[in-house]
Amino acid sequence: MVIAIFLYPFFIIPDYLLLIKIDQIDSLILSNILNIHFFILLIFQKFLEIFSFNNLLILRLVNLFYISLIIFISYKIIKIKFYDLNIWSPLTTIFISGIVIFSLMTIQNYLASALVSLVTFYFLLKIFEEDKFINNILFTFFSLITMLMNNFFFLIIVTLYSTIKLINFKLQNEKKLNFISNLSLIYILAVSLIIIQQINYENFLFELNTSFDEITERIKKIVILFLPLFGIFFISLFFNIFKKINWNKDLLLFLLIILISLLAFIFSKQLNYKYLVFSLPFFVIYTYRTLEFVNLRFSKFPYIFMFFLPILIIFFDTSFYLEMEDIPLSNYIFYISIILISLINPIFVIQNQSIIDVQKIATFSFLTLISVSSFFLYYQYNKLLIQNIIPSVLLEEFGCNINSSKFTVTKINDDFKFYFSKNLRLDNNQSCHFELNFTSLNDVPINDINSVNKTILDMSLKTFLNLNFKQL
Repeated sequence: MVIAIFLYPFFIIPDYLLLIKIDQIDSLILSNILNIHFFILLIFQKFLEIFSFNNLLILRLVNLFYISLIIFISYKIIKIKFYDLNIWSPLTTIFISGIVIFSLMTIQNYLASALVSLVTFYFLLKIFEEDKFINNILFTFFSLITMLMNNFFFLIIVTLYSTIKLINFKLQNEKKLNFISNLSLIYILAVSLIIIQQINYENFLFELNTSFDEITERIKKIVILFLPLFGIFFISLFFNIFKKINWNKDLLLFLLIILISLLAFIFSKQLNYKYLVFSLPFFVIYTYRTLEFVNLRFSKFPYIFMFFLPILIIFFDTSFYLEMEDIPLSNYIFYISIILISLINPIFVIQNQSIIDVQKIATFSFLTLISVSSFFLYYQYNKLLIQNIIPSVLLEEFGCNINSSKFTVTKINDDFKFYFSKNLRLDNNQSCHFELNFTSLNDVPINDINSVNKTILDMSLKTFLNLNFKQL
């Protein structure tokens, strides 16, 4: 994962926008500074500038810090609610899940927001487990931090969980009143922050994603990003609900949190993966707690979801090419390889297996598939990305350094604007001044003996283009 942080380019537009926002002077407004994730990235970036370090991919290192804390808080939640549960398998599954791997590849606040929400929920649990006033203070403090990150979703979780707990007649009246007053303060702070930050309250409450295509696409994302756990989660649902295995209130409350998080991800207007990251520990704990003493045989069929991943990777790779004839032979070898790897699947093992043994097979298959795919995609396409090909062509073909070169471009895409925006400002006496033209591969490449044509992979358009270099 550390290696991948430095190998994978930024591949989503929100990453570009956030980096530009960090680099701008006017980004130092109060709402950004109070956002703990933005503040950490800003300080980290300023620190890198001191040492003239230009590789902004290193900003992703903060994600390793976040995921480490998520693992630790998940461990604390297990200990406070299910102290006898074997911890290593659940924590390992959290660490290598698809949503964590995806979130590590961005600098968005998915992990940070989920972490703060988990910490808030942890202190909520402690309020009902321990008679310590410090838990109330910390719960309020982390609730405020969560809301400053514009994450008001956790209030739904807190409200439902608290309501169910307060119905408990065994809870002392004094403890109930203290918690209700504490919760009231949080609601007052929430309303105040919504007004101060000029958030559209009506949209926050009522504007939902109602597009059938978008809903279907998000369900597909859930299936993929929760691998290798998604299939066995349905098995645990069956045993927990219909067989009444490990039927207890805490486990059912965790199931309620999972369902609310998934619904929030599917129907929220803006696509945000923090809901999935937040629900992941509950997803894992629920599954392992339910099935820890169950031997699986024919009920392993839901692991067929593991086959979605190679299909998705092959579809993603072939989408770069206009015609099937354009796909290189090496790509077909890669497709066969990942299909063979996906056959390492628990559904092909006939005898009974514990959930630990089942997940070992699934985890090995999943990580091998991800590793092979990552190395192939990097080897095959990294050299064709615009941020790599432009500096190499300028140096090899024209003897010009990228830092001293200036460009005139007819059409600017998101990748070019992010990586080379500083090269668009022209000087009067500029020796390394180039005109760049992007054309389709179907068009005849620009026929000029004084220019150079190179094929690039445009990640924003997900297609190959011809890039023509002409020195002015």
